[in-house]
Amino acid sequence: MMEVLRAINAPLMIPMHFFGPSTLNRFLSSAREHFPVEFSDTAAITLSRATLPKSPKILTLPGH
Repeated sequence: MMEVLRAINAPLMIPMHFFGPSTLNRFLSSAREHFPVEFSDTAAITLSRATLPKSPKILTLPGH
């Protein structure tokens, strides 16, 4: 998965599909080796081309 994410090199990656906290934590542990990881306090974000990060990062939104 990390190889694909590094190849795509998207400015912002948001984990959307995981099967529980342990799966998400396992993904984030691996992702931290390649990308900064941030956590949002809100479940919604507004993006535009101008507000995308300059370098790739992972943003984790709170789940429901």
